[in-house]
Amino acid sequence: WTAEAPQFRIFRRKPAEMDWTQIGESTQPAFDDATAGYGSAWQYSVQSVRQAEGGATESERSEPVTFTPKDRFAPEQPAGLSAVAGAATIELSWNSVTDADLAGYRVYRGGVKIADGLTAAVYSDKDVTAGSRYVYQVSAVDQAGNESERSAAQEITMQ
Repeated sequence: WTAEAPQFRIFRRKPAEMDWTQIGESTQPAFDDATAGYGSAWQYSVQSVRQAEGGATESERSEPVTFTPKDRFAPEQPAGLSAVAGAATIELSWNSVTDADLAGYRVYRGGVKIADGLTAAVYSDKDVTAGSRYVYQVSAVDQAGNESERSAAQEITMQ
Protein backbone atom coordinates (compact mmCIF):
# COMPACT_ATOMS: atom_id res chain seq x y z
CA TRP A 1 0.00 0.00 0.00
CA THR A 2 1.00 3.62 -0.30
CA ALA A 3 0.54 6.11 2.51
CA GLU A 4 2.37 8.69 4.54
CA ALA A 5 1.86 7.93 8.20
CA PRO A 6 4.18 7.01 11.04
CA GLN A 7 2.26 3.84 11.92
CA PHE A 8 -0.15 1.38 10.34
CA ARG A 9 -2.52 -1.21 11.80
CA ILE A 10 -3.12 -4.32 9.73
CA PHE A 11 -6.42 -6.21 9.92
CA ARG A 12 -7.40 -9.59 8.49
CA ARG A 13 -10.50 -11.74 8.10
CA LYS A 14 -11.84 -14.63 6.04
CA PRO A 15 -14.01 -13.41 3.14
CA ALA A 16 -17.21 -14.81 4.73
CA GLU A 17 -16.54 -13.23 8.15
CA MET A 18 -17.93 -9.89 9.24
CA ASP A 19 -15.46 -9.00 12.01
CA TRP A 20 -11.89 -7.88 11.43
CA THR A 21 -8.98 -8.94 13.65
CA GLN A 22 -5.94 -6.73 14.07
CA ILE A 23 -2.95 -8.94 13.30
CA GLY A 24 -0.13 -6.45 13.50
CA GLU A 25 1.32 -3.00 13.28
CA SER A 26 4.02 -1.59 11.06
CA THR A 27 5.99 1.62 10.71
CA GLN A 28 6.51 0.85 7.01
CA PRO A 29 3.90 0.49 4.25
CA ALA A 30 4.51 -3.28 4.18
CA PHE A 31 3.68 -6.27 6.37
CA ASP A 32 4.49 -10.00 6.26
CA ASP A 33 1.67 -12.20 7.56
CA ALA A 34 3.48 -15.34 8.69
CA THR A 35 0.31 -16.83 10.19
CA ALA A 36 -1.84 -17.08 7.04
CA GLY A 37 -2.05 -20.65 5.77
CA TYR A 38 -1.43 -21.56 2.16
CA GLY A 39 -4.47 -22.11 -0.02
CA SER A 40 -6.91 -20.12 2.13
CA ALA A 41 -8.31 -16.79 0.98
CA TRP A 42 -7.85 -13.85 3.35
CA GLN A 43 -9.00 -10.25 3.23
CA TYR A 44 -6.71 -7.49 4.48
CA SER A 45 -7.37 -3.89 5.41
CA VAL A 46 -5.00 -1.20 6.67
CA GLN A 47 -5.50 1.80 8.90
CA SER A 48 -3.00 4.64 9.38
CA VAL A 49 -2.40 6.02 12.84
CA ARG A 50 -0.86 9.32 13.96
CA GLN A 51 -0.19 10.22 17.53
CA ALA A 52 -1.65 13.63 18.37
CA GLU A 53 -2.29 15.67 21.46
CA GLY A 54 -4.85 13.82 23.50
CA GLY A 55 -4.39 10.43 21.79
CA ALA A 56 -4.18 8.76 18.44
CA THR A 57 -5.79 9.91 15.22
CA GLU A 58 -6.94 7.00 13.08
CA SER A 59 -7.89 6.94 9.44
CA GLU A 60 -10.77 4.93 8.04
CA ARG A 61 -9.71 1.41 7.12
CA SER A 62 -8.71 0.84 3.52
CA GLU A 63 -10.92 -1.07 1.14
CA PRO A 64 -10.35 -4.80 1.66
CA VAL A 65 -7.96 -6.68 -0.59
CA THR A 66 -8.40 -10.44 -1.00
CA PHE A 67 -5.28 -12.59 -1.22
CA THR A 68 -4.75 -16.35 -1.34
CA PRO A 69 -1.18 -17.35 -0.37
CA LYS A 70 0.28 -20.11 -2.54
CA ASP A 71 3.05 -22.49 -1.51
CA ARG A 72 5.88 -22.00 -3.98
CA PHE A 73 8.63 -23.32 -1.71
CA ALA A 74 10.22 -26.67 -2.44
CA PRO A 75 10.96 -29.06 0.40
CA GLU A 76 14.44 -29.73 1.69
CA GLN A 77 16.76 -31.60 -0.66
CA PRO A 78 17.19 -35.27 0.38
CA ALA A 79 20.65 -36.17 1.62
CA GLY A 80 22.53 -39.32 2.51
CA LEU A 81 21.51 -41.40 -0.51
CA SER A 82 23.10 -44.83 -0.46
CA ALA A 83 22.84 -47.71 -2.90
CA VAL A 84 23.54 -51.34 -2.07
CA ALA A 85 23.45 -54.16 -4.61
CA GLY A 86 21.33 -57.14 -3.56
CA ALA A 87 20.86 -60.52 -5.23
CA ALA A 88 18.66 -59.13 -8.03
CA THR A 89 17.97 -55.60 -6.81
CA ILE A 90 19.60 -52.35 -5.89
CA GLU A 91 18.41 -51.13 -2.50
CA LEU A 92 18.30 -47.38 -2.05
CA SER A 93 17.91 -45.48 1.21
CA TRP A 94 18.29 -41.84 2.22
CA ASN A 95 17.72 -39.50 5.16
CA SER A 96 14.06 -38.58 5.65
CA VAL A 97 13.03 -35.03 4.85
CA THR A 98 11.26 -33.41 7.82
CA ASP A 99 9.18 -30.74 6.04
CA ALA A 100 5.68 -30.67 7.57
CA ASP A 101 3.97 -30.72 4.16
CA LEU A 102 6.05 -33.52 2.64
CA ALA A 103 3.96 -35.61 0.24
CA GLY A 104 6.61 -38.11 -0.85
CA TYR A 105 9.75 -38.85 -2.80
CA ARG A 106 10.75 -39.41 -6.43
CA VAL A 107 13.56 -41.69 -7.54
CA TYR A 108 15.56 -41.05 -10.70
CA ARG A 109 17.85 -43.52 -12.47
CA GLY A 110 20.09 -42.05 -15.15
CA GLY A 111 18.03 -38.83 -15.00
CA VAL A 112 14.73 -40.64 -15.70
CA LYS A 113 12.02 -40.82 -13.04
CA ILE A 114 11.40 -44.47 -12.09
CA ALA A 115 9.35 -44.03 -8.91
CA ASP A 116 7.00 -41.37 -7.56
CA GLY A 117 4.88 -40.90 -4.46
CA LEU A 118 7.08 -42.94 -2.14
CA THR A 119 6.25 -42.23 1.49
CA ALA A 120 9.26 -44.00 3.01
CA ALA A 121 12.91 -43.05 2.46
CA VAL A 122 13.70 -46.40 0.81
CA TYR A 123 13.30 -47.92 -2.64
CA SER A 124 14.09 -51.31 -4.16
CA ASP A 125 14.98 -51.18 -7.87
CA LYS A 126 14.23 -54.63 -9.29
CA ASP A 127 14.67 -53.65 -12.94
CA VAL A 128 18.44 -54.10 -12.95
CA THR A 129 20.88 -56.21 -14.96
CA ALA A 130 24.11 -57.79 -13.77
CA GLY A 131 27.18 -55.91 -14.95
CA SER A 132 25.26 -52.68 -15.60
CA ARG A 133 26.17 -49.34 -14.04
CA TYR A 134 23.37 -47.19 -12.56
CA VAL A 135 23.26 -43.61 -11.28
CA TYR A 136 20.49 -42.68 -8.84
CA GLN A 137 19.12 -39.46 -7.40
CA VAL A 138 16.16 -38.72 -5.13
CA SER A 139 13.96 -35.64 -4.72
CA ALA A 140 11.27 -34.66 -2.21
CA VAL A 141 7.83 -33.37 -3.21
CA ASP A 142 5.46 -31.37 -1.00
CA GLN A 143 1.66 -31.38 -0.95
CA ALA A 144 1.56 -28.40 -3.33
CA GLY A 145 3.62 -30.32 -5.89
CA ASN A 146 6.85 -28.37 -5.36
CA GLU A 147 9.86 -30.58 -6.00
CA SER A 148 13.20 -30.18 -4.25
CA GLU A 149 16.57 -30.22 -5.91
CA ARG A 150 17.71 -33.76 -6.55
CA SER A 151 20.08 -35.39 -4.11
CA ALA A 152 23.72 -35.92 -4.85
CA ALA A 153 24.10 -38.74 -7.37
CA GLN A 154 24.91 -42.23 -6.14
CA GLU A 155 26.58 -44.54 -8.64
CA ILE A 156 26.67 -48.33 -8.41
CA THR A 157 27.46 -51.27 -10.69
CA MET A 158 25.22 -54.30 -10.37
CA GLN A 159 27.34 -57.45 -9.80
